[in-house]
Amino acid sequence: MTAPEIIETFINGNLSLAEEKSQFVSTQSLVDAGQMHYDYNRSLILASYLKGHISFQDYCNNFNNK
Repeated sequence: MTAPEIIETFINGNLSLAEEKSQFVSTQSLVDAGQMHYDYNRSLILASYLKGHISFQDYCNNFNNK
């Protein structure tokens, strides 16, 4: 699964599949793919969550804070 497909999977609500597949792509590719939908900061937060660097709670708390 490619990084854009992983981001689409996450957006469509399949969080566990997106988390699982993101372990096989780089953080940078997830950030780049996320920028098709969000700004850089939100893309970085999303990629950090998908790679397991932050919890879902941290993702939720920080996603809308710039």
